[in-house]
Amino acid sequence: LKAAVLYNLAKFIEFPSESFDSADAPIVIGILGDDPFGRQFDMSLEGRTAGNRPVTVRRFENIQDARRSHILYVSASERRSQPQILAELKDTSLISVGETQDFTRIGGTIRLFLEAGKVRFEVNLDAVKRTRLSVSSELLKLARIVRD
Repeated sequence: LKAAVLYNLAKFIEFPSESFDSADAPIVIGILGDDPFGRQFDMSLEGRTAGNRPVTVRRFENIQDARRSHILYVSASERRSQPQILAELKDTSLISVGETQDFTRIGGTIRLFLEAGKVRFEVNLDAVKRTRLSVSSELLKLARIVRD
C-alpha cells in the first residue's frame, strides 16, 4: 500500500519541465536506505505513467545521487541521518517522503503512517513551499496538514 501511495503522489504533483533532462525523461521515485518494497514495486510500475511521463524506481546509497529523483522515499534505516539528509534537500524541487514520527517536523515533505489499519499521510506545507512544486489541492484534502 505504501508503494501505491508513492506512485499516486506522482500523479498529484506538477513537476516543471526543468526538473527533467529531456521531454521523455521519467519521473523517478528514489529509495534511500533499506528498501522496504523490493522488486515487486518496480514491476508494479512497469508501463505506468504520471503526467504523461513514465514512472520508474531507483535505489540510492547516498544523498548526492538521490538528488536525481523527483520523489525520494527516505527509509527508516536512515533515521539517525535524516536531519542532514533533509538539510541537503532543503533547496531542491524534490518531494521527500518518510515514515519516522518526526519526519515532517524536521523538514520532510510527506510522512506516511498507519491509522486504523490504513495508510495515511501528512504534508508539511512549509516544506512543499520550499520545493516550488505545485501540489494538487485534491491531494492536500486527503492529508493531515502540518508545518515545520
